[in-house]
Amino acid sequence: MSQIELDMAVAKLDLLHLRLNASDDTQIDAIENVHVHQERIVLPKAIKAQVADFVRMRVKGSVEISCQFAPPYTPNAPLVNYYYIEACNMPVLARSETLNLSAAWVQERTDMETLGADISSKLQTIVRFLAPHT
Repeated sequence: MSQIELDMAVAKLDLLHLRLNASDDTQIDAIENVHVHQERIVLPKAIKAQVADFVRMRVKGSVEISCQFAPPYTPNAPLVNYYYIEACNMPVLARSETLNLSAAWVQERTDMETLGADISSKLQTIVRFLAPHT
């Protein structure tokens, strides 16, 4: 897999990193990323909430929160972000069949009510940034 990391100072994005990753199949990459979220969401201790464009959840007693979003690009690959102690990680955002993105950023809010909306806003910032380049 080949990877390009964008310089956040030049891009003027408030991210720890934004990487473009070449892949044989981004759908498979995305499905592999969503396993932890899917395994936890069916647990009896799962605390979940669904709103218009995402499902957020955490397991009672855990500090990790995951949010699954409607993907902004085709292919329609699952998009899950993970929050853990002041950082959000988006391991796989499928951009095309052979290109995906990964990103991470500092996330101060741990409130489950606002976290999903904050991640959604960051996702839209990434999509807007990439729009002129695609």
